[in-house]
Amino acid sequence: MKQKIFSVIKNTHKVFASRELPNHLGLYFHALEPQHYKAFSRAINHFTAQGYKTMSSSSYLAAPQTQKCLFISFDDNYKGWHSALPVLKQCDVTATFYVNSLPFRNEASDDVISDYFDRIDYHGERIPLSVEELKEISDNGHEIGCHSHSHFVLSSLSSDLWDTEIRCSKEILEKITGQDITSFSYPYGMRRHFSGELKTYCLQNGFTNVAAAIPGMLYKKPDSYTIHRTRWHLHNTIEENLTDLSIDGQLFERLTGKSAVG
Repeated sequence: MKQKIFSVIKNTHKVFASRELPNHLGLYFHALEPQHYKAFSRAINHFTAQGYKTMSSSSYLAAPQTQKCLFISFDDNYKGWHSALPVLKQCDVTATFYVNSLPFRNEASDDVISDYFDRIDYHGERIPLSVEELKEISDNGHEIGCHSHSHFVLSSLSSDLWDTEIRCSKEILEKITGQDITSFSYPYGMRRHFSGELKTYCLQNGFTNVAAAIPGMLYKKPDSYTIHRTRWHLHNTIEENLTDLSIDGQLFERLTGKSAVG
């Protein structure tokens, strides 16, 4: 029943709240494994042919709205990202990787890694990055952002624990990469998973921008520090994904706190 209701909501928005794609597109992915490479490349090539150019978070936020910009990002922590570096290079993609700093495989125990993948409900190749692999991703010109230490629902934690989950994770990633980590992505990414207080905390503790993951918000009036992203499903067709991107779900999200896209 719940799935049927969401299907009705989405189909209604397709009819009454569908718009031309905006010039600024924020997309997010999770794992990128070999079976995904062709679909990923087709998606990037589609946008490149339309004149979109990939860029880092700060460049994306600073670019004029008349410029076609594509923000490609990945959340969590997967060894497959490192394996996919040649694919990203071939597609001429500059991506942002929002990394959880807990499960590095040369530092975390097997139990910690297993618990982590259970928490994010991932059942593909359950192998996280090593510290060296993350450094190599950074050295290849990709931006590294913070996704918290453990990938808990931050809104369920006290503000005292935010230092461990956010600021300490930032410090870990900076030590690995030798770079300032200025971008943050909320775990799970929906409005119920963060708050204005949490956003303020991030901006006061060294981050210059934060990324949400609420599909249907790409048409929201931009500000100088928030990146809105919609998930690109690699198992769906380009046409299906473009339909999701074209939905303006601002009103529904404001009224319900949920996504009209699903």
